[in-house]
Parts: sequence; C-alpha cells; structure tokens
Amino acid sequence: MEAPPLVFLVVKHGRYWGIFPKYQVQAQAVHPLVQTEKPKVTIRLNQQKVGQTADDGSLRLAPQLPGRYQLSAELRNAPQVVKNTQTVNLFKNQPQVINLRLPLVSYTALGPAGAQVIAAGQVLGTIGSDGRGQLDNVPLTATRLVIKTPTGTLTSEPHHLTSHDQGRQIRYRFANIATSDQARTLLQAVWSGVLDATNDQHDLDGQLVKKKLVRGSDGDAYQPLQDLINHNHEQQQLYRSLELEIMQVQPLAEKQTQVDYQLQTTLATGETQRQNFRAVIERDLPTGQYQLAQNQPAPG
Repeated sequence: MEAPPLVFLVVKHGRYWGIFPKYQVQAQAVHPLVQTEKPKVTIRLNQQKVGQTADDGSLRLAPQLPGRYQLSAELRNAPQVVKNTQTVNLFKNQPQVINLRLPLVSYTALGPAGAQVIAAGQVLGTIGSDGRGQLDNVPLTATRLVIKTPTGTLTSEPHHLTSHDQGRQIRYRFANIATSDQARTLLQAVWSGVLDATNDQHDLDGQLVKKKLVRGSDGDAYQPLQDLINHNHEQQQLYRSLELEIMQVQPLAEKQTQVDYQLQTTLATGETQRQNFRAVIERDLPTGQYQLAQNQPAPG
C-alpha cells in the first residue's frame, strides 16, 4: 500500500540553551497551476478572487498550504456567466496542474441564409450565404434561429446545446417549413406527373398531380403546369428525362417555404434545356402534407 504524501516536515531549528536541538513542524507549500481553455477567466479560491488566466488560459496561484480547497473558473460570456467549480486536494509532490474546463462548445449552425443564432435574447452569430454559420465558445444553453421574412419574423424550434455538440453540424428546424429533401420530393412528384402527362397525352388530373397542389385545379400552381402540357401536346414534344437541382430553401411565412430550383429537361430529340424556377410550398396543417402553392420561372 502506497504511503500518503508527507505534507509536514519536522526540521531542526536551533538549540535550547545552546545544547539541546530545537525542532519545529514546517508545512510544505503547494504551488498549483490552474489551466482553462480561454484567457481572462476569473479564478476563485474558496470563493475569493485570486486572479485571471493569461493568454494561454493558465494562472499560477500563490503558494498554498496543503489541504482541501474549492477552485472555480468563471467567464462572463453572453448570454450568461459560464462557470466550473471543483473541490481539490492539494498535496506536496502531487500533480500541480488543475484543469478547469469551461462548459462551452463550438459548432456549425445550418439554416437559411441571413438567419441569426440567438440565445437568451443575445445574437451569437449569423448564417452565411452558404447556409452555414460558425459558432465558437457558446454556453450550454437553448439556442434558436430567427429570420425576417416578407410577412414578419420566424423563430426556429430550439436546440439545447450539450457537450456532445462540440464540433458538430446542427441544423435548426422551423415548424411547418419544408426541408430541402421534402421540397425535392414534392417537386419531383409534380414534375414526374408533368412528364407522364406530356408523353401519355394526359392532363394533370389524369396523373393525380392536382392532389399535390394547393386548392387543386383552382390554385395558382395548376394552370401554368397544364398550359405547359398543352403546349407540349400541340408541338408533339416528348420528354426523355427531367432532373431537379434545389438551389435554396427559405422560410417565407408561417406555413410557406420558398424554393429556388433548376429544372433540366432532356427531350426525346436529345436536346437539353435548363430553366430556373421559384416555387412556394405550403403545408396543410390538418394532414401535415406539403403542397405546391406557386411555381413560376425565375431569372437566371
């Protein structure tokens, strides 16, 4: 069994009457080094401030007597004070580096371009044009995305950060707003109906496409698609294939999503055409299904 560390020494300290040796008990001082991951972190020893960490995140404490201490690292980091407190036993000849890691994470937020990442009313970062935003040293708290739309402001569902989010990519969801995958699934189904209706000499009703459109044949998305089919019938134009590429998905309103996409069509003649579209997808709340509300050619 390993012997406990010696924290006190008995040392000779002079003589009595010049003859008998005199002894005294001498404590062995401890010189702990506190290490955090950031500079300017306030360090407290038994709740008393003893200094702030240097640029490398460390602070060497003044000599301390061996014993049990409470050490804490504290950083004012919007939107809250981040703190880590530990009870440590300091002994001579024991490891003197004390790690006080702060509960912070760095991650990549994914969402609509221009959306702001917020926590407790504080803006932590903004999503870039590529749909990504780098967030560094964020406290473990509830975060959301907020984006301004033509109809007002939309707030995403919250994401509660944990230590497991370190280095992750986190996608924020807006209630009733279609994701890129959901938009692609709907648009592919609609355009597949257009292809089949063209090649089989049918209309949208014959392909059951109107069920995927807001208000069916009475909605804004129906007639432009049917006009295209009628034009193809008149020109005896057939499709070989259609390919969709989603360019951007943005919240538009509480139940509406704006989708910019490119459609590449290959005709039976082998000719290839590309055209950009801007669609509005709307969620039907009773059924939870997404439907096409508008679909118009877009410049570029």
